[in-house]
Amino acid sequence: MLGLGRVSLYGLIAAFVLFRFFDIAKPGPVGWADRKDGAIGVMADDVVAGLIVAATLFVITILFPNVIP
Repeated sequence: MLGLGRVSLYGLIAAFVLFRFFDIAKPGPVGWADRKDGAIGVMADDVVAGLIVAATLFVITILFPNVIP
């Protein structure tokens, strides 16, 4: 949610959908973090996915300010 300028219903939905996508698909650094052993791998992939989603939402709100009201 840090990537959004303000919290809205559409922003919450976009954040949730993007997070689930990155968490399930495990592209790039998310997959790398998931392959770590033990509890670190379990939590690290979620943290990395969350950081990627925050960055994605930030870029979307900068480039297209009216997409997520």
